[in-house]
Amino acid sequence: MGENDMKIKITKTELICVMSLVLIWLMAAPAAAYYSDTGFPVVTRTSGTFNGSVYIGTTAPSGGSFEVPNGTVLWARLYTGVWGGTSGNTGWENITFNGDCTSNGLGPIHLEGASDSNPNVWCTGCGKYWIYYDVANLVNSGSVNTATNMQINGTICGPAYATVLVVVLEGGDNPKNITYWVNDGSKYAPCTTYFNGNVDMGFVNGANLTMMHITAFEPACATCLKFTGHTLDTSMITSNKFDMNTWNVFGYMSSSGNNAWSNNGEDEYVTIASAILIVENGEDETPPYTIDHDPAPNATWVPRETDIIVHVRDGGAGVDTSTITMTVDDVDVTGSVSIIGTKTDYTLIYNPPSDFEYEQVVNVTVDASDLASNTMDTDVYSFTIKGIDYWQPYTTGHDPAPDETNVLIDSDIMVHVRDDYDGVDLSTIVMTVNGVDVTGSLAITGTPANYSVIYDPPVNFSYKQVVNVTINASDLNTTPNVVQDAYSFTVEAYGSDLIVSVIDAYHGTTYFPDPNIPPCFNLSNEVDVKVENTGSVAASESNLSLYADDEFIGKMGVSAIGARGSTVVQFKWTPAGCDCDDGCDPATYTLKAVVDCDNNVVELNETNNESTAQETAYWAGYSADESLVTVINGTIRGGLLYTTGDGVYRMLYDHGDITTVHYGVNLPSGATVALARLNVYHTWSKHDYPLMEVKITNQTGTYPLPLTVSYNDRPCDNPAISFDYPFGNYVYNLTPYIRGSGSYTVTVKNNGTATNESDFCIPAPGIVVLYQDDTKPLHRYWILEGADVLEGGRREGGGNLALEECINNITFEGNINMKKVADAVLGLATPWGGGAWGDYCSYLYFNGDEIGKDVYHGYGTPHNRTLGSISMYVGGTGAQMGVNVTNVSGHLNLSNNVVGQGDDGDSMMAANAFLFVEYETKAPSPFFMYGWVFHGDKTECNSPAVNITNQNTGEEWQAETDPAYNYYQVLISSHNVSTGDLLRICDVCGGNVTAFNHTVAPEEIDNGGFEQNITNAGDLVITGIWNECLDNCTICYRIMNMGHAAVPAGHNTTLYVDGIEMACDEVPVELTLDASYEGCFDGYNWTYNPPADNITVCADSNDMVVEIGESNNCQTKTWACGDVNDDGVINMADVMTLWYCYANYPTPGAHEISNVWAADVNCDDRLNMADVMTLWYDYANYPTPGAHEVNCC
Repeated sequence: MGENDMKIKITKTELICVMSLVLIWLMAAPAAAYYSDTGFPVVTRTSGTFNGSVYIGTTAPSGGSFEVPNGTVLWARLYTGVWGGTSGNTGWENITFNGDCTSNGLGPIHLEGASDSNPNVWCTGCGKYWIYYDVANLVNSGSVNTATNMQINGTICGPAYATVLVVVLEGGDNPKNITYWVNDGSKYAPCTTYFNGNVDMGFVNGANLTMMHITAFEPACATCLKFTGHTLDTSMITSNKFDMNTWNVFGYMSSSGNNAWSNNGEDEYVTIASAILIVENGEDETPPYTIDHDPAPNATWVPRETDIIVHVRDGGAGVDTSTITMTVDDVDVTGSVSIIGTKTDYTLIYNPPSDFEYEQVVNVTVDASDLASNTMDTDVYSFTIKGIDYWQPYTTGHDPAPDETNVLIDSDIMVHVRDDYDGVDLSTIVMTVNGVDVTGSLAITGTPANYSVIYDPPVNFSYKQVVNVTINASDLNTTPNVVQDAYSFTVEAYGSDLIVSVIDAYHGTTYFPDPNIPPCFNLSNEVDVKVENTGSVAASESNLSLYADDEFIGKMGVSAIGARGSTVVQFKWTPAGCDCDDGCDPATYTLKAVVDCDNNVVELNETNNESTAQETAYWAGYSADESLVTVINGTIRGGLLYTTGDGVYRMLYDHGDITTVHYGVNLPSGATVALARLNVYHTWSKHDYPLMEVKITNQTGTYPLPLTVSYNDRPCDNPAISFDYPFGNYVYNLTPYIRGSGSYTVTVKNNGTATNESDFCIPAPGIVVLYQDDTKPLHRYWILEGADVLEGGRREGGGNLALEECINNITFEGNINMKKVADAVLGLATPWGGGAWGDYCSYLYFNGDEIGKDVYHGYGTPHNRTLGSISMYVGGTGAQMGVNVTNVSGHLNLSNNVVGQGDDGDSMMAANAFLFVEYETKAPSPFFMYGWVFHGDKTECNSPAVNITNQNTGEEWQAETDPAYNYYQVLISSHNVSTGDLLRICDVCGGNVTAFNHTVAPEEIDNGGFEQNITNAGDLVITGIWNECLDNCTICYRIMNMGHAAVPAGHNTTLYVDGIEMACDEVPVELTLDASYEGCFDGYNWTYNPPADNITVCADSNDMVVEIGESNNCQTKTWACGDVNDDGVINMADVMTLWYCYANYPTPGAHEISNVWAADVNCDDRLNMADVMTLWYDYANYPTPGAHEVNCC
């Protein structure tokens, strides 16, 4: 029982209900399944007309109280909603009403997902339950009623929506004459529910529609509900859990055929659970009214021959036609009025026997009563007849426009002739073109108010021709008013003219242009440039150049383009930028395209070849942009366990929400825990990165866990990204709390507050246990962790990324003794891996080889597999974890093996990777350590006392010696030492003590031992050379005593540049064993001599120190401008090191510059992107050799 469950107070009633669970388990019989992927229609369950009320109440998902009014209960239903998480999750819920858990189907109920057989359960989609109980006999009217919904057990997520009570009551304290419909079901939108039957609109005083939505809307939708064809506002429905709202639909009621249509907008998970229509009936006290007057009241310039039209309407009993009267200028004309329509809407039409007079003011009255004897106020209005038309027609919409130039030679001539009063007389329209009457060739359409006149010349115009046009027309006035319009335009010249009309940068897919698919930083993007020839002659081949903020991108050829034709040329562009998680923002570039940039084409206009466009580049956070880091690697006899226990995906959206996960750790007998870590993966964190409190309970108590490290990733704001919600992996050290096999409990709590909000979701958290077991073979192993969210497959809302851009490559750094490899196993823990559908998928690569497709297990169902020494366990149903364990023996490399996880639409997060390479098990072999001991002057030291200690294991051995010889030896076995062990060798000879360390090398294990002579002397070695050129180019060094005895002060260190001695420096301190000293040649300022200088520094140049070795005193470095990593070669590794160091990518300190002087390639005493680009362009000879050259001071 979890922590929360223990806090529940079990009442007597609840105890009875829980006990009855056992009987239900035993007695449950198969029945028809009540599950549908798309839902169950919302239909009428009860309806009628009576004096009373309909009560609709709602409480929290877990239940609450309902204040039901007085009245006789005719019908009642209790509804409650449960979120299953998936259609495969099952579990027990306990529903009570007024303390009753045994009647009417109340009490424990087993929800069975896609196999559900409960007759009162509607289960839809991914485990969305809507449950109902008929409780009319249990409702207490006039008092408080209570209901509860409690989860008992199972994998369902428990109450998630609401608990609702609907009661139909007759009589009561304030009864009303109502007609009602209660419709219910559980149907995914879009859907329609009907309120069948006739409504006497003469007695309707009001109407309200109540709708229950489950999980709506995300994003919001303001127009997703219609009542009988009329749109209702749904903008307030945004909880994405449960919403119940009521709309006034009185104005939309119809006498029959009323219905409610629900849409889902852009949210495919919207469900309609109930629709309740309540119509209030009463006496008709509203009189008729008039509407849609023609002419309208106060209208002017009304034609003399007009009819008079008006509508008389009534929303109640209807208009009584016998009461309709109309007067016109105080004359009763009712007998001449034509009346058509129905009682709700009559149309009155009066056709006067003669035309009205010019400028006459016509006064009209209309009277009517309805069938309920309600009389309307007399409608009195007037309008004014037109006067004599003194205004001439006019022309508009000329095409070509007056004075327009560069008109196409095959253009038509179009113009509109308009008149705002009597209208244009069609027979008077006349057009001339260059003095020729073309009226007979005109195409004229339209009305007298607006005629469109089009002339299609029989032959094309001449190049550069000036075309003169006249158009004349009169209006329909008795004394016609005349318009005379004259204008001209100029035809295009002969030649070609190239322009750039569109520049569109995008990533992967475009609708040309589409701002919702923008370019991405550090990825190859497409730039489409549309080139048009606006001239009258074909343009020959040319070149097109593209620039970003005046930085040259490239040049492309443009094929020949016909007259008024176009073509699209595509460039590739990779803008540089960094992650929003690193504080970087999108960047807006000015892209400039220049067509005919080499002036190969003779054009009509040589000044319009250039065009610009603004394009903003964004970080593509769903790409493979984060690296997993090595937590630990080495050798061990043992194995690894990864487990998510019984954990499942949980939504921790509210402050204080908590989830509990139980783990069973089962290790081999005698095994000990070397390392244990908890990974709490998270997603959908809507208030930046989550705040969580994590605790573990072991055999000794419950302990809060401090965060060890967090790995974070996010999509970043981008028009192509639907949700910029962070993902990540919070890691906690469990080594002090998991010391062996046993049961462990982890709780994860939303630790947000009202002022510091936090809401997030987690899949099953994973525990990694590395254990030592001396009975197992020796393994070379790696454990890596991190967080890199991936979404390829060109998925909409994911940035439109391709598979190759979403391959997270993980390097297991270090060497492998291939001669000893017996087996190699790869383990992966990848949240959300394996949840793909349709054509989406994922791929697994190892050292570049594709070794699997859709390899992840555990997303929806449990998974358990052990391969070699790696065990992977997912115990919960709906854990939303993807794990995989694979043999990679046939794909191993000698060093730096790489596993790639490719997302082709799966939408997953690379988080944990394990590689265990098993070495062949051999019987212990002898391991022999021996050598000879000498005094500092190289003479033999007989009868030495030699002691060797393994610093890694604590074992200690005393060497065998002979009083007459300076020889010593130690014989142990290969089980006593391993590669990398640090051995401390101590010797006492002639009163002098010598002590130093020796690291066991792989070849010494292979060879069965090593020879180590001991000399009571020092050994000086130069371990570092650098310059301080940001000051005065002084060369500095580090000297170290790597011998067996201290070295006194006073010896010299000498500097050589290109073989020539330049300076000396005396070491002023004694150097004990492994001690170092840093000095500088202060008297010498180095000046760089391109292309490179050989810098040599030698220790003990005056040979005053007796050393173990005299041939290792010197170190030489080659310094060249641009050799950032100081490896003697200038290549892309230097460019990337400089770039990543400057950008602190992926984290500050992840990449360091070895030679700061060599990195300042533009000699400005600072490191920035200018150095990165100069070095890159110089190395790449971009755009041409010598265009950019490095220059270090």
